[in-house]
Amino acid sequence: MRRYHPASGSKPALDSRSVVAPYVSLYLGLLNVELPFRENLSEGSVLFGEYFLCSTLRALKSNPRLGEVNFLQYSQLFLTEHGEMTPNKPTIIPALRYRDAPAAIEWLCRNFGFEKNAVYPGENNTIAHAQLTLGNGMIMLGSVGNSDSSRMMKQPDEIGGAETISCYIVVDDADAHYAQAKSGGAEIAIDIKTQSYGGRGYTCKDLEGHIWSFGTYDPWQ
Repeated sequence: MRRYHPASGSKPALDSRSVVAPYVSLYLGLLNVELPFRENLSEGSVLFGEYFLCSTLRALKSNPRLGEVNFLQYSQLFLTEHGEMTPNKPTIIPALRYRDAPAAIEWLCRNFGFEKNAVYPGENNTIAHAQLTLGNGMIMLGSVGNSDSSRMMKQPDEIGGAETISCYIVVDDADAHYAQAKSGGAEIAIDIKTQSYGGRGYTCKDLEGHIWSFGTYDPWQ
């Protein structure tokens, strides 16, 4: 694979004989960033296209100090918008309700490692809607209220501390996460252990009794 130097004005040369899988790499000499993209082997054409090259080079020219992460995000956004890539984001997003949602947001971020993606306050210290992320996963939550969705849900303290569904979160270090959650007041429901099917994890309850499981077992692998 040759490198493409924008200053040269030449197009990247692809040696299809070196392609052993439907993925090849384009090297942009300006940043020396490896950017994966797909090659249509059956048609022998690169689905990337000149238009994307021109767009990315314009972006780099306007901001030559563009970071690697931003560049890769830009490329993924372009490909997603033009139907060349499925975005790496979840399509199933759990939704929860809390009586004290503002406190729950802070607790979940502090003890479980979530980050605030969006928080929309409601009236009287309530949360109309919030989005928290952990890795490439997301949950949505809001305050218990009189909305159509809230009326269809019961809180754990209304059904004897039980839940009809729980969230499983993949973490890199289950023991470290366990220690952090426990020190923050999480009630351990199932102690941490190595599972017979692989991975290590535990189950706990948060400040309002919602059940969470965290572990290293990754069902995608």
